[in-house]
Amino acid sequence: MSTSEETEGYRPRYGSVLDGVERLTAEEMDEQRQQNMAYEYLCHLEEAKRWIEACLDEELPPTTELEEGLRNGVYLAKLGNFFAPKTVSLKKIYDREQMRYKATGLHFRHTDNVIQWLNAMTEKGLPKIFYPETTDIYDRKNMPRCIYCIHALSLYLFKLGLAPQIQDLYGKVDFTGKSLNNLRA
Repeated sequence: MSTSEETEGYRPRYGSVLDGVERLTAEEMDEQRQQNMAYEYLCHLEEAKRWIEACLDEELPPTTELEEGLRNGVYLAKLGNFFAPKTVSLKKIYDREQMRYKATGLHFRHTDNVIQWLNAMTEKGLPKIFYPETTDIYDRKNMPRCIYCIHALSLYLFKLGLAPQIQDLYGKVDFTGKSLNNLRA
């Protein structure tokens, strides 16, 4: 999310026959559709980021860097400790302060953090249909699945009275055109 002066914030735009605007070409409509999809996904990222921050009382990386920040599983394991402390001990979170990650990058032991988060969700009873695979996160193969799992988890924990409700930010936040283009690249 940005309030940059260099580019005006993007919000989704949907055309209508009655707009009085010239008709768009197929390429322009496709570009607009891709921009709208990127905006919607960035909104989901921002929602997940704010929810995790509220649960952990800790600041996470900026929205555009959140996917990379989740790969080592540290924030996910800490989230698991938040709602299932008997399943995920803070002492068992590998590289909890992320010093090794910042120095040398991902280490295979970081997958242990993701597995602990998955175990915490199993312990609370979240249906497995929502779970991402470890490689979806660690190898960044399907990060949207992880983000949507966080949304499902937030609703589930809210219904159990264990966590705050996730906020709907669609149409309420602005992102720069650069953020949208970086996401699509």
